[in-house]
Amino acid sequence: MKKPYFIILAVIFAYALFRGSYWVATLPGSCVVCHEIKPYFTSWKKSPHSSIPCMKCHEKRGPFGKIESTLKHGIRGMYLQMTGEFGSLKPGNESLPINNCITCHIGKIKSYKDTPLMPKDHLELLRKDSPCINCHRDTGHETGLAANDVDVFENNK
Repeated sequence: MKKPYFIILAVIFAYALFRGSYWVATLPGSCVVCHEIKPYFTSWKKSPHSSIPCMKCHEKRGPFGKIESTLKHGIRGMYLQMTGEFGSLKPGNESLPINNCITCHIGKIKSYKDTPLMPKDHLELLRKDSPCINCHRDTGHETGLAANDVDVFENNK
């Protein structure tokens, strides 16, 4: 009879640990711990998106997005950093799910109420699978960083 309580407590503890560590690890300043992204952090602070945490753009929405992000950015990133193989996880290889741009810029994210709404003519560009970053390359990070040298935009449909 004690075993089910132990399992339930272990699950609650693991979930609380995940949420707490996720919160700390996704603060914009914590991203700078890896020296490879200092230029991205510096340019982000000067960008129109400087009030938006990194993961709001760089991870898919929902709980599975958080889990995927934790595995990709957290666990895998720490492993690559410790083994000196960080080159395969350069910030330029990050994806930007197009749904994140759209969701904010059609006014669905209430916590960012000052977000400019997407112009109506942009709908036609989206229908042609033209990602936002084709025209808005400097929005999150300045041009010239590795993120701008590769196609980092991922259409999630």
